[in-house]
Amino acid sequence: MLLIPLILFRKNLKAILQLVWKTILLTCLFAYPIITNPSESFEWISNIFLHSGKYGTGASDFINTNEFSTNIGIIIKRDAWFWVLLLGQYALSFTSKNKRLKEASLAITISLMAILFFTLKHFAIHYIMPFYAFKTLFVVFIIFALQENKKLKAITKLNQKIRIAAAILIIVLISPQLIEAKNHYDYSTKRKEKENTIQKKVLSQILNNELPLIVDAPYWGTPFPEYAKAYGFMNTHRRKTTFKDELRELHPNFYCYVPWSENFNHWDKFVGFDYILKDSKACYLYTNQNIGSTKRIIERLNNSKIKYELFLLYENRDTGECLFVIDTSNKEIQ
Repeated sequence: MLLIPLILFRKNLKAILQLVWKTILLTCLFAYPIITNPSESFEWISNIFLHSGKYGTGASDFINTNEFSTNIGIIIKRDAWFWVLLLGQYALSFTSKNKRLKEASLAITISLMAILFFTLKHFAIHYIMPFYAFKTLFVVFIIFALQENKKLKAITKLNQKIRIAAAILIIVLISPQLIEAKNHYDYSTKRKEKENTIQKKVLSQILNNELPLIVDAPYWGTPFPEYAKAYGFMNTHRRKTTFKDELRELHPNFYCYVPWSENFNHWDKFVGFDYILKDSKACYLYTNQNIGSTKRIIERLNNSKIKYELFLLYENRDTGECLFVIDTSNKEIQ
């Protein structure tokens, strides 16, 4: 998107310099981990350019040519009118007699083609969907071009009809996005209601909040607010040490399963079942059977030589969510 003003200001060095330094400043403010972790940032960004997969993964190719035609077909079918109107902008950049309109059409065309290229390089349809909003601007630019025609200018009534037709056309073109937004809102509302119901059922099974809680979950969340903090905590790289003492004090009984360690993560302190159960004869285990790590957790428990009983308190067969209690006395959960 930065290409649009850069092209429009290309003859104004002062404006370009202001744009560049303000962009750098805002990047430092809103994406400061890029600045505070320069070596990791450089490696991540360079891998994106040197590999064909998402986020710097995949083969050492610049772009996956095998999937190129398939992906561009998906993008075009997703909203064909967008690309028809974009071609119209490309035509305006050569044919319009209005210099400002020509430059604006050229800037938008070049920018959106760059966005298309990056979407094809690391393909996901949602990367390009926000830019469908440009359809309205495309229609407006086309109307500007029509109104500049001397023959059309002379016929006032025709100009009015053009404006009415343009308004109708804009409504027709954006209606699929409006319908889709409404459907997504309805889906999100129903999903939230369903997840709230699950959360209440799970939390209702936890009768003793003083017992340790081990959570093994996918990245999209759990019924426990502590997990949101834990997921953010584990993704702040070096900054996670800043608040670990406060988090341990605030949530002393919360532990996360992580696949890269034989122990559980307790706010950057890795401990085993012996530590978790040293002051308590029971603990809760929330897990998701669909992601396959439940067996590995039970293996850890068996390897600890602790004698226990495992009780299933809650199971959701649709989502795979389960809540167990690991009891070594069968008393503390009463």
